[in-house]
Amino acid sequence: MAHFYADSSALVKRHIAESGSAWFQALAAPPAGNAITTARIGMVEVYSALNRRIREASLDASDYARIAADFNLCASVSTYWSN
Repeated sequence: MAHFYADSSALVKRHIAESGSAWFQALAAPPAGNAITTARIGMVEVYSALNRRIREASLDASDYARIAADFNLCASVSTYWSN
């Protein structure tokens, strides 16, 4: 198992299609067996990025809810995300 640090821009790539998303999604996928660590502020920054996309109308409320639920699940699994 490898251990990686991900800032909020990388964490957003797991949920939003943009440059680098496929790479990070593969790295962070549970079958890859990698541990992803982030700073606690990264959690807040992810929600800030998602809310910005709502304001810019590049993300709708139903997608926001789905992404937030998945992000919360990932954040609560101690073997997947670390504090």
